[in-house]
This record gives sequence, C-alpha cells and structure tokens, in this order.
Amino acid sequence: MLYIAGEARSFGIMEELMYEMDKEMYPKDIKTWTILIASMGRQGRLARCCLPSKQ
Repeated sequence: MLYIAGEARSFGIMEELMYEMDKEMYPKDIKTWTILIASMGRQGRLARCCLPSKQ
C-alpha cells in the first residue's frame, strides 16, 4: 500500500500509513524506508522524509 500511495504521490496517505504502522507496532524494515525515500526523493521532498516525525 505504501508503494501505491508513493506512486500516486499521495504523501498524506503515506504519512498516515507510517503513523498506523507505529500505532500497531508493526516494524518498519528496509523495504518500508526504501519505498518512502524513493517516493519522496523523486518529488524533491527528501528533506521532509528525513525530518523527525510529529510523534
């Protein structure tokens, strides 16, 4: 789902999915971070990806 949201450039949905992963204690692995960084990097939003989350 994270990959699909990234391809659709739905960064709000990507952030919601990451929040839900934290909430449900689902571990973020290398694939999760690769999808996030690649999707945001293609749109020039890499700095946003690297900022600390609101949590």
